[in-house]
Amino acid sequence: MHEIKKQYAVFDAKVLSKIPRGPLKEKKKD
Repeated sequence: MHEIKKQYAVFDAKVLSKIPRGPLKEKKKD
């Protein structure tokens, strides 16, 4: 369980650095 959370955090960081904060919410909706 902890490892999944860690991986998710890394993935989230990658997404955050890839796209600006504006479209972030819209991307998560999709």
